[in-house]
Amino acid sequence: MAAIVPHTLPGAIVQGVVTPGTSTVTVPYASIVPAAPEQPAGGSGFNFRPTPIGPTPAFCQVALVYYPGGEGPNNAGPGLDSPGVPRGQPAYDAGQKQAIEIVISLPLNSADQGPTNLGAVNGAWTGGIMTMGAPGQSGTLNPSGFGEGLDGANSTYAIRQGFVASITDAGEQYAGYFTQGTPGNANFAIVSTPNSPYRNKIAYGTVADWIYRGTWYGRQWADAIAKAYYGKEPKLHYYNGGSGGGNMGMGQLQHHGDDYDGFLIGAPAYRWQQFRLADSWPALVLRKLVQLDGAAALPTNDQQTALYNAIVKACDVEGTDTVADGIIADPRVCTMHFTAAANICGVTGAPPRPLCLTARQAAAFDRIFDGPRNSHGARIWYPYDISITFPTNALGTFQSTSYNSTTLTASTVEVVQYDHANAAWPANNCLFVDQESLELGATNATGWAACASPGVPTTYEREAAVGSRIGSDLGAPPIDLYTDNQDPDLKEAMKHGTKVIQLHGSADPAIRWRHDVDYYARVATELYGGTKAADYEKLQSWYRLFVAPMTGHIGGGFGPYWYDPFVVLRNWVEHDVVPKTILGVSDSHGLVPGRTRPICPFPQTAIYSGFGSNNDANSFTCGGNLQAGVIRDGSGRSIQGLPVACNDVKTVFGQEDTANLDFKSVGLTASECSEHLPPRQGDSLTRR
Repeated sequence: MAAIVPHTLPGAIVQGVVTPGTSTVTVPYASIVPAAPEQPAGGSGFNFRPTPIGPTPAFCQVALVYYPGGEGPNNAGPGLDSPGVPRGQPAYDAGQKQAIEIVISLPLNSADQGPTNLGAVNGAWTGGIMTMGAPGQSGTLNPSGFGEGLDGANSTYAIRQGFVASITDAGEQYAGYFTQGTPGNANFAIVSTPNSPYRNKIAYGTVADWIYRGTWYGRQWADAIAKAYYGKEPKLHYYNGGSGGGNMGMGQLQHHGDDYDGFLIGAPAYRWQQFRLADSWPALVLRKLVQLDGAAALPTNDQQTALYNAIVKACDVEGTDTVADGIIADPRVCTMHFTAAANICGVTGAPPRPLCLTARQAAAFDRIFDGPRNSHGARIWYPYDISITFPTNALGTFQSTSYNSTTLTASTVEVVQYDHANAAWPANNCLFVDQESLELGATNATGWAACASPGVPTTYEREAAVGSRIGSDLGAPPIDLYTDNQDPDLKEAMKHGTKVIQLHGSADPAIRWRHDVDYYARVATELYGGTKAADYEKLQSWYRLFVAPMTGHIGGGFGPYWYDPFVVLRNWVEHDVVPKTILGVSDSHGLVPGRTRPICPFPQTAIYSGFGSNNDANSFTCGGNLQAGVIRDGSGRSIQGLPVACNDVKTVFGQEDTANLDFKSVGLTASECSEHLPPRQGDSLTRR
């Protein structure tokens, strides 16, 4: 085969990217990846393929190491004015030479014996660039996007679509040098180098590279190399990423939204500090349960399965889809009306022993599904929703059947380490030892010093406030402002005509879908003044959120979910075909394998027509308003329900330790919700 890209980049490529004068780049390899055969239909979850995939043609792959800011103390010292770096804080550790690994995959041009059906120079290239996200906290070059195989999508999906693909490790070489592996943890941006002048400080440049800059560098390099390889400028730019890659996508949307034509973002791990702090809420509740009744009180898998069956029986038709099919249309409505007290031993209709619950076990379930609240009873963040209570997602823990009531999740520990700019602080089994709203017991025998910095009580609500308002104990700015990609001002993307499809499953055990609903409402309020039907209609003209009932993280679960949604986005961008629905298909682990259902643009939902099979998407239409709270009774008749949106109102950002609820940002008023908000939580676990 002909030569592809020389190992020393031609000057034209370097000049094609606007970079700081100190920046350098190296090219570890450039090679041709052989063609791959067709993959048969089958699989489930991330590998679900209703139809065969491929074959994949051979393609060119180029690896870069990009050094965005050089090295040495001049780039790490206080006062550096750099995007994403607060004044007076270090961008990088002293002597750190920040390196961002980038892999760019290109359909073969004619010189490299690629197909020539699209022109002698362009080969199989359509003129498009697909920037792809990476999972978790990055540190890997394994893409996390959406294709025929959902989260298993990678650069070969882009190649089959005729796109150039770009993927980056965002500056965290966790998996090893140009290695596709397990994504890293997030505390890589906390300086822990012995004797460093910035020890126990956050390297904000590293954070910015992770959150949005690294992906943006990859997109710029993809443009430059495509131009050099094909001799033409790219015509279209897409972003494709889920989970951690969804977080990167939100960073691109908020910082560079007008530089992309379309975004496909699934289950985004944005607002990272806030939702990761909430990961351990079930553990807090369970720890209180153990304190009160001993370890034997932890619910068994059989008890949990029995509760799940009770939930479906009570809530299947209580939503808005009007059909009993095992799918809960909106678990928020269920949370507002259902109580686990229905399964208390001796209650009429409760299951027999040992499947029934004690009163305190039932209260624990109710508190878990109500979600994190502070000592004032105000919601701080969103719960693991009620539709995920089946044993493979025990009490909301990610794909685990074991309960951990003594330590918190690693993701929560990372958040607290960022709050305090210390990768070794504190011991995770001491966090939140005095959580007021749950009465988690008095301090231990040695007092606060054993569990926190001296004199600093470590409670859930205080940690939330440290991250959003107080800043670290060492005086750094609050980290949430730099990690969380939560800016609702998307005017530049809107003006550019960018199209956005955002996906989430309501049974996601890793990332709560309700923070997507909250963000979507904030965007509608920021751009159009509120969250009335007309405001959402304006937002839907270019930005659509699709929530798949009872779908898990990225895909899978009991309900039907999307397949190859990038095609839907591409038709919207390139052919102006507005996605009124996305077809959902159940995999082999679904309640009914092969079941189809329309996934509707929020706040609409799928409503059964009353005719035809409830396993056929053609029997449903999109309608209603999930935010308004109109629900159905057991006979399918429409009755007025509570405004569900009011139950989603949480504390004002930066005021997580107060009673102040943020109605304005989500287009509501206190008077609209005053009669409908649920009672504030009391101190006792036995209260709901």
